[in-house]
Amino acid sequence: MFDANTAGRAPLKAKTINVEANLMAQRLSERRDMANECRRKALTLVIAMMVAAAVLPPSIFWAGSASKLASVTTSKQANLQAQVSSLQQLEATARPALQETQLLDVVRRRADRYLGRSIQFLNLVEPDVALSSMKVSVLAGVMKIDTQANSETYKAYRSFVSKCQETVGIENASARSARPNGLIGAGGYAFDLEYKVDVKL
Repeated sequence: MFDANTAGRAPLKAKTINVEANLMAQRLSERRDMANECRRKALTLVIAMMVAAAVLPPSIFWAGSASKLASVTTSKQANLQAQVSSLQQLEATARPALQETQLLDVVRRRADRYLGRSIQFLNLVEPDVALSSMKVSVLAGVMKIDTQANSETYKAYRSFVSKCQETVGIENASARSARPNGLIGAGGYAFDLEYKVDVKL
């Protein structure tokens, strides 16, 4: 039998598509992908937790040791700074006394040197020579002894002058104004002697 409507056209046949099967397959695929992603993230999290569990205790121990070391170092530094400050104060206090001690030492050594040179000169005086005056002066590290002397003979006069020149050099010992003087003997001589010696330290 031929189907037709009143207008003489055949009626349209209804066509159906199975949409439910396609949606279900897509849903299952998405679930598989999501499950795989969840497993991957869970595995990554487990690995991270295992690494953290392995690294964290040594890190905590190291951090504690470093903190203790830093505390000990800070304490030592503070002690050293306190010692340095104390030494600086002690130095500032002791500096004037030290300078005074050094000055006294220099003065003492110079005095010993001056005295030693004076005694050295006096030891050159022979028994037949008498000093009537002696004047000692020091200028620029040079000690000068001016004496007025009398000798019993001309030979004693020359011997004394020669011994002085042998001791300090001809240019540093010279006699002048030699003249006969009968006060200590018939052949006596009076003379002036200049004797110079370096006493610089």
